[in-house]
Amino acid sequence: MSAGAFVKSRYVADYGAGTAVHPIRVQPETIDLVVATQDNDPTADAITNPISAVVSRGSRARGLRPRMIALRTPSTSPPAGYLPGGIIIVPALNKAIYAAAEAADSETEVTYLGLSTFKVAYVIREEAR
Repeated sequence: MSAGAFVKSRYVADYGAGTAVHPIRVQPETIDLVVATQDNDPTADAITNPISAVVSRGSRARGLRPRMIALRTPSTSPPAGYLPGGIIIVPALNKAIYAAAEAADSETEVTYLGLSTFKVAYVIREEAR
């Protein structure tokens, strides 16, 4: 279902002063996500904390789980390999796209996988343990 292999990127964390930059592995289409007019571009800043943000980290595991945006696939004509009306979880690499997703309503345009028919279902806060 993914458009490509994982790539290394950077994630700006919320915890503490909100300035730590962690490594994160994402799929290329994650970086291309747009909510309203906000891009999911990673920061250009250097990594300041070597602990990776892990999207699939369990709720009881230690480490950093990044902010995430849950996208609902279109109920008609979803991308190949995706269920109609299904949920896709995508990490929010920067704080601005997460804020745009929090403020999103049913009319907010979300572009993912080259389609602007996705909608924000809900958001998930960052968790550091």
